[in-house]
Amino acid sequence: MKDIFKFIIFDVIISIKKLRKMSRLLAVPLKKSSEVDMAGPLHTYISSTYSTDECPTDSYAIEEFNKLRNKVCCGPLDKQESGLQQLYRYYDQLVCIEGKLPLTPTEIPIPFKWKEAFERSLFGKASLTISSGSYEKACVLFNIAAMQSQVAAMQRLDDDDDLKLAARLFQQSAGIFAYLKDTVMSLVGQEPTIDMMPNTLAILSALMLAQAQEIFFLKASKDHNKPAVIAKIAAECAAMYYEVNKMLSKDNIKNLWEKAYLMSGKCFTFQALAQYYQSLLAKEAKEIGEELARLQYADELMVMAQEKLGPYANLLQTDLIHKAYLAAKKDNDFIYHERIPNIKAVPPIGKLAIAKITPLSHPLSAKPHKDIFEKLVPFAVQQALACYEVRRGEIVNAEIAKLREETNKLNELLTMVNLPTSLEDVCNADKVPPSIRQKSAKIISLGGVEALRRGVDSLPIHYRRNQEILDEAVRLLNEEKESDDQLRLQFKEKWTRMASEKLTEPLLQEIRKIEEVLESAKKADETIRQKLQTHSAGIETLSKVESDLCSTIPGLVDTLALPNSPIIKKLKELLAMTDKIKRDRKDLEVEFKNATCDMKPVFMQALSRSDFINEEELSKDKLDECFASLRKAANETIEMQEKVSHQILQALENCPFQDAVDKFVEEKGSLANNDRENVLRSLTKAYDAYLELNANVSEGTKVFYSDMTPLVLRLQQKVSDFCFARKTEKDDLMRDLQKNIINDVKEMPEKPPRRPPRPPPPSVATAQAADEVKLANAPNLHSAPLNQPTAAQYMPYPFGMLKPPNVLTNVPYYPTYPGGVSRQQTPYPVTISYPYPSGPVAPQYQHSMQPPAPAAPKDESFTDDEGVVENGKCYESALVVRGRGS
Repeated sequence: MKDIFKFIIFDVIISIKKLRKMSRLLAVPLKKSSEVDMAGPLHTYISSTYSTDECPTDSYAIEEFNKLRNKVCCGPLDKQESGLQQLYRYYDQLVCIEGKLPLTPTEIPIPFKWKEAFERSLFGKASLTISSGSYEKACVLFNIAAMQSQVAAMQRLDDDDDLKLAARLFQQSAGIFAYLKDTVMSLVGQEPTIDMMPNTLAILSALMLAQAQEIFFLKASKDHNKPAVIAKIAAECAAMYYEVNKMLSKDNIKNLWEKAYLMSGKCFTFQALAQYYQSLLAKEAKEIGEELARLQYADELMVMAQEKLGPYANLLQTDLIHKAYLAAKKDNDFIYHERIPNIKAVPPIGKLAIAKITPLSHPLSAKPHKDIFEKLVPFAVQQALACYEVRRGEIVNAEIAKLREETNKLNELLTMVNLPTSLEDVCNADKVPPSIRQKSAKIISLGGVEALRRGVDSLPIHYRRNQEILDEAVRLLNEEKESDDQLRLQFKEKWTRMASEKLTEPLLQEIRKIEEVLESAKKADETIRQKLQTHSAGIETLSKVESDLCSTIPGLVDTLALPNSPIIKKLKELLAMTDKIKRDRKDLEVEFKNATCDMKPVFMQALSRSDFINEEELSKDKLDECFASLRKAANETIEMQEKVSHQILQALENCPFQDAVDKFVEEKGSLANNDRENVLRSLTKAYDAYLELNANVSEGTKVFYSDMTPLVLRLQQKVSDFCFARKTEKDDLMRDLQKNIINDVKEMPEKPPRRPPRPPPPSVATAQAADEVKLANAPNLHSAPLNQPTAAQYMPYPFGMLKPPNVLTNVPYYPTYPGGVSRQQTPYPVTISYPYPSGPVAPQYQHSMQPPAPAAPKDESFTDDEGVVENGKCYESALVVRGRGS
């Protein structure tokens, strides 16, 4: 008995080896993409977003990334691990730039076009174009899982290393498909192609896992594991293929794969193998009846597997199970005479799931490649730096505005007391005070009133230029939206791409923000123009040469020179202090503008500790530390100004020449001196206004508009790239819709011709006479021709019509039918169905044999409405039956 058992095991091993060599493992086809130029949009974004001094635009890195994409996604790949490594590298690079380069429709719009993996139409594969990096990443992940299945299917299944590699790749592929199933809708953002639908991805994940389980079955059989273990592995493999076949029976994906019929065949095959290995255990335990029942059922399952597998049926080693069944049946008939139980009565086979889904991890490459864009900071750090710059700018503007406000207060005080011009009139008899002469020289050196007017007149020109660029961007967005709305109204639910308003909201928000800034700038420009008109006379006077300036200033009636007075000296000292305060504040303004701290390492360190950067807290701490000394110096100037202002007012109250001035005015009259003081006061105000207006114009043209124009141009370029990407999507989608329309027209059945009008019914007498004539002239039954009647493509004619034209050709008139064909419907062929047992055939028992056992209670091992496997009994699946009646 042991020798016989060894011989059977040896036969099993030989057969399994043959099965391994000819095993057919399914591989998922790759998605194909079209070449796209990523260099242009990437170069535009990097050059406009990142500082060219700290991080210059690396054209070589951009070109290398563009070549890598076109090679991996558009060119042929080797079905080896080298092809997988190329896909891994591109996917890892996509993950690396995800936080640096936002590949979105509004930031870096690149139209990624991908074709469906499965060809279901005579007019080519369906395609989908979306300007999204997440869509690109999802399609690349699909190709990675598909390539893993192709590499695994190419392995030699009689080698241990190849089996391990195939099992690992199938499990990784199942994990990627499972990940995509859960995330594809959020990654794509709209309805994807059929191969990327969640239910399709679920099928692919289940199929890859089933094939991994099949690899473990082959490995277990190769290593001569115990039959109990192999039976459980095979039973689990059959259950997995059953689930795949069940999912494939859905209408929307029933015809997705031309090899889908293999699922039911493999289900039958592995359940037959499970029953076979379990029968070896029964034989070892001397359970002859159970052994024979399992072998008989396994033999029937293998026959059904042959029918399902079709052209792959020659891969099955049916002789193995059939010979074992015949041998066991012969031994039972002549030796044991055991009663064969019903297959439902035998104990069910346990299951052992070895194949597990491998979760997706990053990086995919075993040896991570160098980041092509390692010089670029992550997008989170970039945003944090932008927020930091905004906070720093707010602090700088607030501190400078505070200093200028205090300086204006000081100038107003000096103008109110007419200092230093009144002091100069007291100290000397010059018609033009030295301070006025200095102010005039300063204005002339800056270009005078004409230069200021040219600067003020240029402000509206800069405003209009920026507004025109912004209007062009708005026009492009409106045209794109109108086109999208029109096509959506035309094609309705077939127009599946995302609506424009959902994509353009960030762009519109940016446009509205710039419009608000431009509107504020327009109001500021108008304020500058009005202030220039107010002080234009004084500025024109100060812009004149000294001779003309002297003629416009009234002269002194008399002099009150008191140059050696202590109060005069005190006032001169105080005025010198005011000049020093103004100079210090100008220096402080420059220091405030240049003050900054390097926040990049701070944010990078915070990002390395966690995925979140608390920018507000970090920025406030650093900014307080950076501006602490400057704020202290600014406050000191304000305190010094308050002291000096108080001392000036106090000195004027105790001025010793005030009585002399009053007496001089009483005696000589004060009209001329009052006119002089008014002119000098207006000139002082005009000088202060000129300096302020000149600073405003310079800041508006050289700072504000010079910074605003590149921002607006960058926004316009972003809008242009977005519209171009949307146009590419539109063209591809319309091309696919036209193909679908052509397919629908080709697949429409031909409309049957209209039947002719019904003739009037004949009278009873006429019909009876016609029948008698036909019976008399009809041939005998034996001489009637045996030609099959043929029906033309017409609607059925009414029975009362005696001879419909061209309806039946070559039709004999049988004497057994009095009315001929006029009273009989055209015979149509019916579907021929061949009987096939729904379960195993019960054996025929002789009188000497025991009666069959009663049916055992129902054991729910597999259940399905379609019915591939149920209660240990196999049924036909309507999905995979070919050439048989239902």
